Formats: sequence, structure tokens, C-alpha cells
Amino acid sequence: MQEIKDLPLVSIIAICHKHAAYVIETLESIRNQTYPNIELIIINNVKDECESIIQNWIKEHDIRCFFIQNQQPKTVTQNCNIGISNCGGKYFQVLACD
Repeated sequence: MQEIKDLPLVSIIAICHKHAAYVIETLESIRNQTYPNIELIIINNVKDECESIIQNWIKEHDIRCFFIQNQQPKTVTQNCNIGISNCGGKYFQVLACD
């Protein structure tokens, strides 16, 4: 059996933009992945109820991740660039939380 340190790190960038109805389902899907060497970066694009939903989910599941709360809305491209600039993985995937 391979150890996690032998597997390449995959960074998952989850961008939330007013996705309160779907954000938990998206984060649970990421949490339930079977690949063991994942780094999670969550970006909430606007200050809304998603901020507390995400923070509560992180605390509830004791998830180690990097959470970014934008103070001002950004474009999709800007959010992707923010996420990618914080990636440590050999590979990355960007997804929306809807």
C-alpha cells in the first residue's frame, strides 16, 4: 500500500459565490473523496451567509484547509488566480460550489 507521502498532492480550489443552498453538498463531496493526499482551498467571493456556513463546516469536521473570504467580489479569473497562487499541489482542480 502506498503511503500518502508517496502520492502527489492535489489541490482542490472550491469557489463559492452565493451558493448557500449547495455549498455543504459540494464540500461534503470533496471531503468524501477516496484519494488521500488532498489540499483544500475554499474561497468565498462575497460577504454573505456562506461565510458562516463554510466556517461552521470546517469546525464541525475539523477539516484542515485554507479559507479565503474576499472583502470585495472578484471575477472568476481573479478567484482562480488567488486559489492557484495558494496551491501547494502538483495538480489542481478548480470547482464552483453549486
